[in-house]
Parts: sequence; structure tokens; C-alpha cells
Amino acid sequence: MKLRLDYLSADHVDRHVVTGVTFVVCYLLLEAVSLVGVYRNIGVTPWNPSAGLAVAFAYHAQPLQYPYFFLAPLLSLTLLYPAHLSWVLALFTGLT
Repeated sequence: MKLRLDYLSADHVDRHVVTGVTFVVCYLLLEAVSLVGVYRNIGVTPWNPSAGLAVAFAYHAQPLQYPYFFLAPLLSLTLLYPAHLSWVLALFTGLT
């Protein structure tokens, strides 16, 4: 069995960073759009297009892109939602 280290080349890593940052930006934009119809001021929306984006990204993601799955929900909870959560709750929610 031959060990492959080509996924650590600079070009390959740059491509994953660009893809991951694009995912985070699109996730935040979809979260912002979905906040239009917040249900009873508790921060729950009747639709969640960012979850669909996360599933599509998960289907094509590589191991170098896994941290972006944690970063996107964490940023959306801290930046977009009107109910300011404690950083501990936001951290654990990002892990799920």
C-alpha cells in the first residue's frame, strides 16, 4: 500500500480553503435569508436552506474541509440570531 501525500500540496490546500470559505459565506447568506420569517421571536425558522447546503457540501467534502462544518453554524449563531447565546452553547451547537 502506497501512502499518498499529494493532498497536502499547496495547490490542493488552497483549493480546499477557497471551497471551505465559499461554503461558510453561502451558509451565512442562506441563514440571513431564512431569518425573514422567524417564528414567535424565538429564532426558529420554518425552512432551513443552509442545512441542505451543508448536506450537499458534506457529500463532496474532503478531510481538510471538515472544520468548516463547525465554523459555519458557530458563526451564524453568534452573528445572525437575535437571541444572544452564551459562547459555550454556541460552541456546542456548532459541534452538532
